[in-house]
Amino acid sequence: MYQKYTHSRSCKKYRNIPCRFNFGQFFTNQTVVSKPLPDDIPNEQKVLVLKRRNEILSCVKEKINERLDPSKPDYVSNTSAEDVLAMCKVSKNEYNWALSISGDSDFELHLKRAVDSCFINNYFEAEIKGFRANVDLQPVFNHYKCITYVCSYFSKGETECSQAIMNAAREAKDNNMNIRESLRLVRHFCLVEKLVLKNAFTDACLSFGYERPFLAPCL
Repeated sequence: MYQKYTHSRSCKKYRNIPCRFNFGQFFTNQTVVSKPLPDDIPNEQKVLVLKRRNEILSCVKEKINERLDPSKPDYVSNTSAEDVLAMCKVSKNEYNWALSISGDSDFELHLKRAVDSCFINNYFEAEIKGFRANVDLQPVFNHYKCITYVCSYFSKGETECSQAIMNAAREAKDNNMNIRESLRLVRHFCLVEKLVLKNAFTDACLSFGYERPFLAPCL
């Protein structure tokens, strides 16, 4: 199944976060847009509300990962929403209330999702039929975060290619190549790998003595 999500080393990149992609997702019988708490609420009250909200959702998330992950051997396919909430000693109204509140100053979206779909990526049927590959649709509520994510994504380096570029820099140094020859060698490795690696490329070029203003047209 294209949309089935499985935990991997990539999603556990950060030690303090079980899954940086927030799987398993919360189940809900209707789409919920979580809203930030109003600004006119006293800070003391905000702290209490968010504390209770986090307690509820953390427990539900824990049970979802324990009982509803199809990749686990002890997966129970007939577990219901009521079963999960009962394990957390939380009522349906309390759960829906917690889902309706955002944990920070941004909006959040919880799509309508059955209990057995907590590990299915967001998609729409027409696209997945044509694309026949994993599709993960996410709404944009914060333009700044979106721009930051895109810029970080296209400028990040890949380990293998970064190592190849560093090897090129070492080879150029060992062979006493001049700046032009060194730059050609690094460019060759970039083209061979078919990746534009801004960060690794810049670091390698700087090791040859180039200044950032000179490299600006290349980046």
